[in-house]
This record gives sequence, C-alpha cells and structure tokens, in this order.
Amino acid sequence: EATEYLGAPVHDVAEAAVAAKAFQAGGAGHVVLSMGKDGAIAADATGCWRIVPPAIQARTGVSAGDALVSGAVLALSRGLEMPEIARWGVAVGTLAAMRDDLPADPWPELNELFERVQVTSLASA
Repeated sequence: EATEYLGAPVHDVAEAAVAAKAFQAGGAGHVVLSMGKDGAIAADATGCWRIVPPAIQARTGVSAGDALVSGAVLALSRGLEMPEIARWGVAVGTLAAMRDDLPADPWPELNELFERVQVTSLASA
C-alpha cells in the first residue's frame, strides 16, 4: 500500500519513514507500516520510530501482517503511546509468524516477545 500511495517503492527504513509521514500528511493520526520480518515503522504527531522484532524461527508469514494490525489496534484501544502500540503489533505479528496455531493463553508468550521487541527513535525522519 505504501508503494502505491507514494508512487515509489519502499525498500528500506528511510523510505518507510518517509512513507509513514506521507500517510500522516494525508490525514492518518497513527501509522504503523509493516516491513515484514524487519519489523515496522511507527509514526504519530509526537515522533517516528523503528520497531525491530526479536530473531525467531519463522514457520509462516500467513496473516502475520493482519496479526500486527490486531495487536496495534488492541494497544491503541487501551490508550497506549505510539511506541508501545507498535511494539504490541510487532509482538503479535511475530507470534503469528512463529506458530501454525495459537495457544489457548497466548499472553505469557506475547509478554515475553513484547519485552524483546526493540524501539529506536528516528528523530530525523
């Protein structure tokens, strides 16, 4: 979607940060732009961040992006700040990529993944 919106490919962190800011300029208040196994770029009015997942053994990529969105929406609905919103999204997407099915209680594994997700401010983005 970012490539289509910008009319140019998005290959790296810098281009993804530009894309996130373009979505904001178009009216999006909160942006989490998935970069697949490389994590995500998140942006809101307060800043822009790179969100990096922990190294895992991926089993599937099917619905990992949808899982990222669901984790981010849950965190947003709980009133969290943008870096935590994106961290939760990446944690949920990572869990989806690790497993063919989810455990009855995913929270212990999700909490552990969340703690391992890294956030870096992109102050110059």
